[in-house]
Amino acid sequence: MIYCANCGYSIQDNAAFCPECGQPATNVQNAGSQMPPSEVPKSNPITLGDLEQSTFFQFSKPLFDSIDNGKLFKHPFRWLYIIFSVGCLLFPIYFLIKFIENKIFDFIGIAAIVAWLFIALSGWIGFQLWWNRKAKINRYVEKGDDFLAIPTFSHFIQTLGEFYGMLIAVLGFGFSLSGLLLSTGRGDDRYYDASDIIGLPFIGSEGIRGLILSPVLGFFVLVLFRLWAEFIRALASIANNTKKLK
Repeated sequence: MIYCANCGYSIQDNAAFCPECGQPATNVQNAGSQMPPSEVPKSNPITLGDLEQSTFFQFSKPLFDSIDNGKLFKHPFRWLYIIFSVGCLLFPIYFLIKFIENKIFDFIGIAAIVAWLFIALSGWIGFQLWWNRKAKINRYVEKGDDFLAIPTFSHFIQTLGEFYGMLIAVLGFGFSLSGLLLSTGRGDDRYYDASDIIGLPFIGSEGIRGLILSPVLGFFVLVLFRLWAEFIRALASIANNTKKLK
């Protein structure tokens, strides 16, 4: 099959005329077997838009998208929550080793056992807290929000306050109880602060007062951190809603 030199239509080799334009077969024969004009490839110049869509210009686009949709903020915090949760599991093991190395179990007996049990309890609660909260980082972020880092950071502040309040309540109560047991076991009117002996002086409270004040103080720390986080989120929510209304 060859093509008409006039219109480029494909015709049979033995045809006398082109069935499309009617040119004589002599013109057809002169056309040879060249491709029709409509199929001749054309060279289009590269535009600036084509260049901007190339891989050279677009290889950083996933990074920019992760910033815009908030993934760059959420994923590192999620890993931070996982690290904290694992640290809470290692926390009791570390103190158990220290207790054994320093012979604290031999030194203060049942009081040391009580203190370590409360350390283990706080570590287990802390693990569950951070592990639970890592799945709720997106809870305060909605699709289309422009302010994405603020809710993520406020969630971290809230969880940190919950964790610290729990430590004060659980360890403060446990060390106060341990101190009372230590004082009773030694037959002394003085109160021994088990937290000083163990190495956590920022937790302990004094005697029976500590049994009452530690949970109360832990509760107020939790509430204050929660109020702080909710205030930050409220400002971000107002800003997001205001922008959507424009």
